[in-house]
Amino acid sequence: MSLCIKCKKDTEVRAVMLGLDGSGKTSLLYQWKLNELIDIIPTIGFNVETIKRKKQSLTLWDIGGQEKIRPLWKHYLHNTFVLFYVIDSTERDFQRVYQTKMELIKLMSNEDLTNVPFIILFNKSDLPNAFTDEELEDEYNLNIGETELNVNSIHKINVIRTSANTPQDITKIQDWIELITQKKKKN
Repeated sequence: MSLCIKCKKDTEVRAVMLGLDGSGKTSLLYQWKLNELIDIIPTIGFNVETIKRKKQSLTLWDIGGQEKIRPLWKHYLHNTFVLFYVIDSTERDFQRVYQTKMELIKLMSNEDLTNVPFIILFNKSDLPNAFTDEELEDEYNLNIGETELNVNSIHKINVIRTSANTPQDITKIQDWIELITQKKKKN
């Protein structure tokens, strides 16, 4: 029997962070977890960290984005509460932009992600060669800010410009996750 009758357990949230290699997923994860930038090496498998904030416990899976690893992404999607898709906003190579879009379309069509909110992070936005908002919207057909998209199912989408160098961006993302969590609890 519990001694704490009115205590509420932390809300546990499982999130997956995907994107092509070099998009900055691991840098974002450790900025989020440690509140500092650290030297990283390319993720060959995955990194997983639990991040606690207020009454929320977020378990965040950062999965490698190399071409050989991408077919394994599907194994991490079951029971995902929110999906982060990280895009390098400085990447202007046509092939990489095309791969980024195709992987995102595959994810939005995945049955395990039906009704899962997507947070699309245009990372490295602080760099001088980053796409402008207009270029991002033209290239990816996504508007910066919150929207809904219908691809075989409805996904709540939040598109955010971000940088692992800017802790305030991480706070915006955490606030959005808390908002989604509250909305899901009400439904």
